Amino acid sequence: MSGTPERVADVAEVNWDWGNGPPEQPDHFSTRFERTINFNPGTYRFVARADDGVRVFIDNQPIIDQWHVASGNVAYTADRAMYGNQTVRVEHYEETGLASLHFSFSSLANTTIDGGGSGEWEVHYYNNPDLSGNPVLVRREARSAYPVDADWGNGSPAAGIINNDNWSARWRGRFAFAAGDYMFLARSDDGVRIYIDGIRVLDGWSDGYKEPANQFLAVGPGDHEITVEFYERGGTAFNRVWWYRTNTSDTDGSTIGGGRDE
Repeated sequence: MSGTPERVADVAEVNWDWGNGPPEQPDHFSTRFERTINFNPGTYRFVARADDGVRVFIDNQPIIDQWHVASGNVAYTADRAMYGNQTVRVEHYEETGLASLHFSFSSLANTTIDGGGSGEWEVHYYNNPDLSGNPVLVRREARSAYPVDADWGNGSPAAGIINNDNWSARWRGRFAFAAGDYMFLARSDDGVRIYIDGIRVLDGWSDGYKEPANQFLAVGPGDHEITVEFYERGGTAFNRVWWYRTNTSDTDGSTIGGGRDE
């Protein structure tokens, strides 16, 4: 997608079957679609299918990245919590042969948080860095490849509601765990804390970039409540949290409870 675009146009949807390609450029071309959408608060599922490569961004944060030659027979999905005006960008490239691109999204109206190891979060946001007082926003958010994976840059989780700086948030959700010892990790700017069933397992409650990690032994099988606390002091803000089981010799076939297998 380098240089000056050959064509710029408004289109109603991203739903294209070019066959062997447009006549002016049948192979080795790329396209970019961008739109700002006012989302009702909630969790949405984004679906992309392409021949060949496809990427999807929400406010410049990648949620789907499949930048490779493909048949177009595989649908890639990502669930994200959305609120207000957010910019959706879809990028595509065609190598050779057939060319297609299909993109859509829909609301997950029945997303729940409580019980069943749902892997979803209820998030409380505060316009102060110490989680005090009443939250200014409470919403549900779906986990991604990592249970928490957010990069707000210099912006806010909800423009016009939450400050760009000096704010905090608390994620709470239930996740299914196999029995075993677990490593909990985070990468954040600024502070982060993690709890399992109310017991603090990781404490990085200080300004600046950090990558804390800590092991929690003998997690019992079944659902456990995970709480993640975060605060942003100033500048860029991001928070990634995940966990994995360190003793994988068990025979129950499960190695991870809602986190990312490393």
